[in-house]
Amino acid sequence: MQTGLDVAAGYVDNGDALAMKSGRPHYDVDDAVWEASNEVMCHGFERAADVGCAIQLHTEGGEDFEAVARWAEDRGLDRTQVVKHYSGGRLRGPVKSVLADKDELEIAVETDDPFLMETDYIDDPDRPGAVLGPKTVPRRVRWLLENGDEDAVRTAHVETPKAVYGIDTEATLER
Repeated sequence: MQTGLDVAAGYVDNGDALAMKSGRPHYDVDDAVWEASNEVMCHGFERAADVGCAIQLHTEGGEDFEAVARWAEDRGLDRTQVVKHYSGGRLRGPVKSVLADKDELEIAVETDDPFLMETDYIDDPDRPGAVLGPKTVPRRVRWLLENGDEDAVRTAHVETPKAVYGIDTEATLER
């Protein structure tokens, strides 16, 4: 897995990718697997720091990822370049990528921290409705705007993507 992260870092370094992804199991595993998974994730932090990119984490749920953010910082990667996929609004540590659930979005807006918005859509006919569908984010953007949360929309879709991934989402509107 570490070699795979090395390959991914090469894609970033060559300009063919803008970020990396790592994580650890989000189900019960024995201590050896957990420790090895943390080592792999930390290797990802090192490689992301080497090539100057963000890394998205696919991990277990929870609100306190301060220790993980410190691991990244200890390896030269700023915690603002670490994104926790499928997070809730109260996440501490990395940048949160909040599931586009109204309750979680309300919490994220109240905390006034940088955040992204996602659905974690799965196209699996055996699991219909397992997660929010791809049309949920546009619906939630409309809902936030109707509730006067223009700043939150700008945070999630302009400022945070620029800060984390170095991309200008507003420029794509002109295409």
